[in-house]
Amino acid sequence: MIRLSRPLEGHRKSDAFCALIHPSGFIDERTFLTKSVDPGLVLSVDGVDTERLDPDRLDRIAETVAT
Repeated sequence: MIRLSRPLEGHRKSDAFCALIHPSGFIDERTFLTKSVDPGLVLSVDGVDTERLDPDRLDRIAETVAT
């Protein structure tokens, strides 16, 4: 039997991202400074929205990624 507390353990330990990096100011749309005056850069990665795909299309994408 799987205890419900075990799969949720990582979720309980997670915290807001801003609590990890402590941003204090923004230089422009992609660059920020932390409270310790370290610079940071915001990156984005576009991916496939798997929740809106039909199963056949999802299978073709999975095969492409696996090879």
